[in-house]
Amino acid sequence: MLPDVYYRGYRIVWDTRQPSGIIFWTGKAAVVMPADASGVKRIQRVGGSGYFLSETEARDHFLSEAKQWIDNEIDGYNSPLRFRPDSIERHHARNQHNP
Repeated sequence: MLPDVYYRGYRIVWDTRQPSGIIFWTGKAAVVMPADASGVKRIQRVGGSGYFLSETEARDHFLSEAKQWIDNEIDGYNSPLRFRPDSIERHHARNQHNP
């Protein structure tokens, strides 16, 4: 059984591991969404891969990614037609040329 935690009504499950012979930790997380009207629960894998110096650092990273995904889902930003205002500002700032 994978460890889990609930956040804003969504269940987050995660797995962290230290591959044999490697000093770094990696892992993954998934969000189990509440059942829809038909009783079906959807599962969404969240967060990318990464390497971390400790199990705690890996766990905290994947939980943070999952919580951000849930916040975006609830706020409607996970729709392909919606954008977070802060992401547009970051994109604009990256593409400005400094003299």
